[in-house]
Amino acid sequence: MKVRTRVEKSRGGEACLVIAITVLAGVAGLHALAASAGPREDELARFQRYFERGAGSGVRGIVDEMAWKGVTDVALYDTMADSIREAMYDRDDATVEQTSWLVKALALSGNKKYAPLMNEIIEGDAHKKLKRHTRTARDRLFDYERWLPTLNAGTESAETRQELDRKRITNLLSSGDSELVRVGAKRVYIAHGGDPVLQEAVASVLMKRYERDSSDKVHIDSIAWLCKALAESGSGKYASMLDRVAEDAPNKKVRKQARKYARHLSGS
Repeated sequence: MKVRTRVEKSRGGEACLVIAITVLAGVAGLHALAASAGPREDELARFQRYFERGAGSGVRGIVDEMAWKGVTDVALYDTMADSIREAMYDRDDATVEQTSWLVKALALSGNKKYAPLMNEIIEGDAHKKLKRHTRTARDRLFDYERWLPTLNAGTESAETRQELDRKRITNLLSSGDSELVRVGAKRVYIAHGGDPVLQEAVASVLMKRYERDSSDKVHIDSIAWLCKALAESGSGKYASMLDRVAEDAPNKKVRKQARKYARHLSGS
């Protein structure tokens, strides 16, 4: 209080004015910071609210959404890990199902700090269904360690949700990884069939990859999904491209799928 008194005596009302201006500036800064939160921050906040409440109905949809969004927030995944620890030895069917989805979600972190928890489930006395899903999740954990840099490349500059989704899907399509290409093609088919930028990206990737002679099932399936995504555009300009794939692709399944979707676009 002595310091405050001296300031008030030496500077009178000027000190109060400076304090008031500083406080107002701080409040304005907080509002500006909140207003400047981008689509990634908004999306993360939605996921955080969901898991902080305790994953309930709709968990599968949330996990499926997170699977291609490159979420890396440690606090979010720590919340999941805490919920898993509380329920990992429960035998109730509904709890086992819920915990299995949480383990799948944890794998999306790509963070090896959660591998010991997964090992504990696999090696301990957890329900056999949870163990089975955790084995798969542990493999996925290391896949996402590799995939996350690709998923998130350039997304920090996105100013809208549409721009953010488009960038992520473009990253998937251009990754060169058949599994990620397949996910990208599925996303275009499911929700972005009318996006001309993404349709052109699909067409470009299809032309680069369809002639690859591979017996790999994921590669073959990724090409089939690229064809399906192009057909979803409804644009006849891609019919000749699909005809070309139907004629020249080395794999019979790919040729069949391309022929089917070429007919869809040509209206025959």
